[in-house]
Amino acid sequence: DGRILFSMQESDSRPFNLWEIRVDAATGRPLSEARRFTQWSGFNASGANNLSITADGKQLALLRSNVRADVYLAEPVAGGKAMKNPRRLTLEESDDAVWDWMADSRAVIFESNRNRNNDLFKQNISQTEAETIVVSPEQEGHPGLSPDGAFILYLVSEKSGEPATRLMRVPVGGGPP
Repeated sequence: DGRILFSMQESDSRPFNLWEIRVDAATGRPLSEARRFTQWSGFNASGANNLSITADGKQLALLRSNVRADVYLAEPVAGGKAMKNPRRLTLEESDDAVWDWMADSRAVIFESNRNRNNDLFKQNISQTEAETIVVSPEQEGHPGLSPDGAFILYLVSEKSGEPATRLMRVPVGGGPP
């Protein structure tokens, strides 16, 4: 009927929604501005895929999925080709991405969006709560232990999805970046 439906996320803090735009069927040129077709919530880090509409345009089928990343621990077996006893370490309802181990192999360093933007945390593998490393309005990510084990190195960007603008470090024992 001259409409194109598509899935789009307006920003990292907003969910994906379906959008529509009217187009000229002969040329494909837009006849209107795109407008949001749905008002979904709780639908981040994912999208709507496999859109299919009936010939009469009255019913739409789609795959709506929601992806959340968590940190898991497991024991390697069979020369590292398999694992056993996997267990979830991070229990927050947020996206958590592990990047490195602390030097003592008793804690992991990870980034998480639990504060509505990416910040840095570490969590002892025998604990259920994470310890804050760096929290700011910027996007901190890719944390890793420095070769001498004295600092946690990380990248900073002003907004999610933008390239990192700075390489920063924070002492392992805490302190200002």
